[in-house]
Amino acid sequence: MASLQQPESGTTGPLCSSTSELIKAIFDIPATSSDAFLNSSDWLHAVISSTSNLAVYHTTASSASLLRILMALLHLSERRPRSPRGVAAVIIVDEWDRQHHFDHALALLRQHFRSRGVAQLKENAFCWGNVTLVRGLPTRRTGAAHQYSTNTLSAAAARVQVSISNTLGTTGLQGIVWHESASVTFLDHFLFPNVTSGRATTTFKAITITGPLYNEKGTSRWTLNTVFDGLRLQGLLAKATLHNIPFIFVEGQELGLRISRLRQLPRFASTWPALLPEDSWRERVRRSFNRTAVSIFQLHAAIDDCPTSQCVNKINQSLPNSASSWANECKLASNYRSCSVDRAKGRLSKTTGEINCPGDDHIGPLAEILLDPDRATGGLFAARVNIVIITQPVARPSSTSQIYILISTNQAATQGAFFAAWDRFITSMVPNPSAVTVARDVAGAWRDLCMLLGAELRYVERHYKYWSWSDVEKKALEQVVRMLEDGEMSKICKRSLS
Repeated sequence: MASLQQPESGTTGPLCSSTSELIKAIFDIPATSSDAFLNSSDWLHAVISSTSNLAVYHTTASSASLLRILMALLHLSERRPRSPRGVAAVIIVDEWDRQHHFDHALALLRQHFRSRGVAQLKENAFCWGNVTLVRGLPTRRTGAAHQYSTNTLSAAAARVQVSISNTLGTTGLQGIVWHESASVTFLDHFLFPNVTSGRATTTFKAITITGPLYNEKGTSRWTLNTVFDGLRLQGLLAKATLHNIPFIFVEGQELGLRISRLRQLPRFASTWPALLPEDSWRERVRRSFNRTAVSIFQLHAAIDDCPTSQCVNKINQSLPNSASSWANECKLASNYRSCSVDRAKGRLSKTTGEINCPGDDHIGPLAEILLDPDRATGGLFAARVNIVIITQPVARPSSTSQIYILISTNQAATQGAFFAAWDRFITSMVPNPSAVTVARDVAGAWRDLCMLLGAELRYVERHYKYWSWSDVEKKALEQVVRMLEDGEMSKICKRSLS
């Protein structure tokens, strides 16, 4: 492995507000100074992927986050089949909007290890060998997005400190690489519980963060994700720099992956129920059922100029009992007070994706799999920058900075490495996709709802207003009908009921 002593240099570049500008600025750096940037990138990758460091994941339990954890554990177990220390990781899961995220992560790991795990810290942590799941921050009980009491933060920090210390002690690992995708509030408090000192910061070898930067639709400029406290993040960057901790931003869009949803991943639509514990996706699927039903009923109501009360009455009469609890929001009158045919038609393409894969979610931190030990790097480059992120994020190349943005200098290679890793994961986890099923109540509700919605769309096709639709709009509706009849979700449900 490459030496882990950090290179030093002092080259700087122009101010940039997008990845394309940053790449151009780096390529414009004189050849006499470019080695400093190349060396720092290689050095950082060696640190992050070093098997001598403990991986700590702070996350919610979104579908993408659960998959990222699962992929990391599976990859590490494949790379260390005979290692005496085995797979080691600490996974910190915050609750989020009262959605039982810790319980969902616990179900995932119990499913993966086929064991209930050893409870610790009054069941606020569970262990499977050297893999520990620990409860992070509780559900927010205030309106402020980033506000927690000091006692709440300190209690969570104490749990995490015990879990990390125990794992470092039993494995002999030398340091920590912290992967952040939930927020910066807890990380800031954990590392710097007061203004005068840090918490054993020399143990921290690097921090990666996924989520703060993204591109607004229709623009290439970086935008700050409001889930992250920009002021606190800027302060954390300054403190991490002061304590010599490298900090790297990882975003799928910046790497040219060109995917934003899980359903865009090959074979995800046909395998997701086998990958994730049922409790983690039932509520998400219920919301998807509702959105699908509402969008199609809105189209019917708009094309018929149906009064709101009459529309709701029709839905109440026609909605099957089996689907009623799964699509109850389509009975709300507020959904039909301002129906527009044009708006309803515009939603058809999105509805097609939901019908095919109702377990869908944002891709989230999955891009980080490219940083796992022994993965092909696929043209990745850690661009060393100074960054201001409080309002409109801007960055300037600087080879003396401790802050990095991960970019791709070869997007074809990056995509190839990412999808190769995903393909190996799916093949290993679901060797027989044709056997994937869901619970019978889910399958029955979906079958009955599809029959009703299909009839609604066939009514629209017979309506005289349909004649004036463009060919593109008609094809979009036809695609929705096909997905209801033979999309991946419909195939899974038919199989589940057979």
